[in-house]
Amino acid sequence: MSAKTKPIRKNTYKVKKNRKKNRRPWRIKTFLNVSGLILTLGILSFSLVISYSALMRTKIFSAKRIGVTGQLRLSETEILRQAGLHKGDNIFAVNLNVARQRLMAHPWISKAEVIREMPDGILIRIKEHKALAIVELGKRYLMNTEGDIFKHFSGETEPFPEITGLSPEDIHVAGRHPMKHETNPHKAVMNIIKLAQEPDSRIPLSQIKEILVDREIGLTLLANGPFKHIKLGYGDYDKKINRLIEVSTYLKKKADLVDLDSIDLHQINRIVVKPTAQEASV
Repeated sequence: MSAKTKPIRKNTYKVKKNRKKNRRPWRIKTFLNVSGLILTLGILSFSLVISYSALMRTKIFSAKRIGVTGQLRLSETEILRQAGLHKGDNIFAVNLNVARQRLMAHPWISKAEVIREMPDGILIRIKEHKALAIVELGKRYLMNTEGDIFKHFSGETEPFPEITGLSPEDIHVAGRHPMKHETNPHKAVMNIIKLAQEPDSRIPLSQIKEILVDREIGLTLLANGPFKHIKLGYGDYDKKINRLIEVSTYLKKKADLVDLDSIDLHQINRIVVKPTAQEASV
């Protein structure tokens, strides 16, 4: 019987030693690559800083012109002061977003845009609120054409009609999220104003002194015209205004009544007219 052969054992010590020797060049190569990358990024960052600094100092990009468009009430000087911009500013040093936010902080500005115009210009585009009426809510505010409150009334001289009887929850404040549902009084007011703004309106907005809101019975207009009080209630405003004109024309021609206190148009088929002297109802 032949003797059993012993299994051949690998020299694990030599294998591990060889592996360590093989790893050293790879580690050195990785270290050099990472170091080179860091050095390259450092040089690139330094170059960008130098370039940016030179860009900010060069007079080539100094603003020689700052254009302003869209202004109606505000002057160009007021707008530039509000934006914090001056001729000679480096157009790349101007933070466009900050300038826009400054403009939007002005109560009369509803939209604003600030644009660089290469190589030496800045353009400001704005849209102003268009004031429509004064709203009494404990304090007096201005309402714009969208029916939103946008600023306190501060003695503006235009002959705005005044709206009374609305509550704060009826009104949307410009710049905030809109209400989910408009209330009926607010819709009624806006419908009347829309009709009064039409070019051939029978009751122009300039003739309306006040819009009285009663949440239960609707709207009453205080106007400059044959009738001092026009009781409209809710709905069918175009038909009611047409009937108002028909009645006032008839009374002027047939009944010789010119100075009238009120007309009640809540029910379009049953109109009540009261003369100023209150002698009779027609």
